[in-house]
Amino acid sequence: MRQRWDTRVASPMSFSEKVRHKILFDRSNILKQIACYTALRTRRLLPDFFPAISDYRKKHGAFPNVIRPRTFNEKVQHRILFDRRTLLTQMADKAAVRSYVESRLGPQVLPKLYCLTAHPDAIPFEELPQKFVVKPTHGSGWVQVVNDKSALDSAALIERCRGWLDQSYYEISREWAYKHIEPRILVEEFIEDGTGASPNDYKLFVFGGTVQMIQVDAGRFSDHRRRLYSTVWKKLDVLLEWDDIIGELTCILGDSGSTNDPHVAGRLGG
Repeated sequence: MRQRWDTRVASPMSFSEKVRHKILFDRSNILKQIACYTALRTRRLLPDFFPAISDYRKKHGAFPNVIRPRTFNEKVQHRILFDRRTLLTQMADKAAVRSYVESRLGPQVLPKLYCLTAHPDAIPFEELPQKFVVKPTHGSGWVQVVNDKSALDSAALIERCRGWLDQSYYEISREWAYKHIEPRILVEEFIEDGTGASPNDYKLFVFGGTVQMIQVDAGRFSDHRRRLYSTVWKKLDVLLEWDDIIGELTCILGDSGSTNDPHVAGRLGG
């Protein structure tokens, strides 16, 4: 009997097809590739709590108390495993969260939305400005910053978007909040702060409706560094995963009462 040739393996398009293609034809490090693919498939078969607790132990050296959590990290794990509010899905969905922010703070704080689509080849590149940001709605850390549209390989970007859409971030992270997000591609305004090719990233930790700590990430796509501050911009003597920012920080966040007052984040988390 003539064996049927799977053309999708010969000419892979989706992420999973590309993984199979690499395993079949790329002999550069075949054993490592098979091990990684097997580990990913095995992880998908495990219940959500197993990867969460296992990853926690690898990072912290101990198992978390998720039944009666005491530390901040344990409470985060407890929420990941047991909190099933639909609000969490809205917060993780990069398109749906826009309506939440608008309802709390108004539309003026949102970056402009140029395109929202499930079909990357429908992105209107000719209508976009010179700088913009592309990311999927259903993942975390997946993003492409376009600093110069004239130098952009749009075909490569479309292919990258298809790869994002073909993946489930829930299956990778096993965080329930990502499980039911509709995969789409979001094209938004590029916000500049004068610090370089990509702006500094500010994360504000809100407890009980009040900002208690500020995290600043610089050079996320080059020399990624991070620094933590108190709410009065006093540098905290701690490191969180990344090395400290070199030199003084050029901060765009304002004082209390200004239009870019960091404390307005409390109205989002309260």
